[in-house]
Amino acid sequence: MALVDDLHDDGRLLSEKWEEIEVKVADMIAERLSSVPDGPIPSFDSSDMVRGHRVIKCDDSFSMTFLAECIAKIGDAWDGLSIRLVHAREIPRRPRARIWLPKEQTDQGKVLSLLRAQNPEVHTEDWAILKVEKEMKTSQPFLFLIKLPQLEKADYTIRYGLRKAKIKVFLAEPHDVLEEVDDTNKLLDDLVIDDKTPDVTPNTDA
Repeated sequence: MALVDDLHDDGRLLSEKWEEIEVKVADMIAERLSSVPDGPIPSFDSSDMVRGHRVIKCDDSFSMTFLAECIAKIGDAWDGLSIRLVHAREIPRRPRARIWLPKEQTDQGKVLSLLRAQNPEVHTEDWAILKVEKEMKTSQPFLFLIKLPQLEKADYTIRYGLRKAKIKVFLAEPHDVLEEVDDTNKLLDDLVIDDKTPDVTPNTDA
């Protein structure tokens, strides 16, 4: 299963609140075990992330039902969030882009602020940084969650400081989201991206 925020499809705010969510659910688990000591034990693994969303593996159907009840109780407990439990295959899909920026860009907030300030026509206000990748010899690759139409109008280039940043866009997805859960990094390694033309062919399996 997976937690999604109906108000924000990038999962960013949900991730920021994850520790608080985990504590609330843990308290409900403790309450359940103390009130029904001989009952079934809910068991989970929430160590995986897919597209910025928290994936929760349930050991059995009781655990899944119990978790759904917990999330239903706290789904609207935070301002600006509307949390819901869905099957992992229902995690929102949005295009992503790898952008090569100058090295030593450590403040993600500043990175987003400069992109927005220098590229008002691209409307990057709803972009999110999914991952800061391994630094290269002359640049720092970032993986962004993006909206595609604006980039098409900008010919897949974006201003950043003194450069026109290089962009590679992709929509490729694994056939089974559980494969993506098993090794999230493999999703990036398996991408086939043409050196000249971004791969923007939608996935028909969705």
